[in-house]
Amino acid sequence: MKLIGMTALALAASTALSGCAVLGVAQQASDFVDKQNEVDALSTTSTMPTGGSANYDGEAIVGADFGSDRNVALLGDASLTATFTSGGGTVVGELDNFSGLVLTDSQVTALNNGTADTGTLIRAAKAARGSFAINSGVIAGTAIAAGTSGTVRMDGKDYEVSGDVAGEFRGDNAAAIKLNEGAAFQMTEDGLVPTGGSTIEVNATQ
Repeated sequence: MKLIGMTALALAASTALSGCAVLGVAQQASDFVDKQNEVDALSTTSTMPTGGSANYDGEAIVGADFGSDRNVALLGDASLTATFTSGGGTVVGELDNFSGLVLTDSQVTALNNGTADTGTLIRAAKAARGSFAINSGVIAGTAIAAGTSGTVRMDGKDYEVSGDVAGEFRGDNAAAIKLNEGAAFQMTEDGLVPTGGSTIEVNATQ
């Protein structure tokens, strides 16, 4: 599965100087990497809240390899709400404000190797509209298990997500949330199942 490396994307996209779509991708890639580094630096929460609620804002990437040199990555914003109880609690949220890229296998390799040029990104960057939901999330200890739904339209195609995500709370007093794909997570393209699998990552902080 040739998923697009976000660190490489952020570095390469930052050199792009024209085109609204590519500027959107560049900023969101940079924001994603910054938030990912912030959350990854935190340890798993040691003492969870037992009441109240908290709002989390951050960044998300959803991607899939549809074969035939078609690798799709959607970058967007994440807004999550956790409600804590003595027995656990719930998590719900929305991923929106997406932009994205559609790249060939060789373009992904060049991007991840640091050899892709700005023109590659300008040609591949796409505007998008729509949102994905994080729903029915259940808190068990520090762990989170949730479902996904929703559709984002980009470049004349509909990208729909389904299945599960899993993650955990990190930092003091559950300061951050990190989510990744579960075994059943999937993003389809106009109903087409990806040949190389799907991925999702959400990093958000209070």
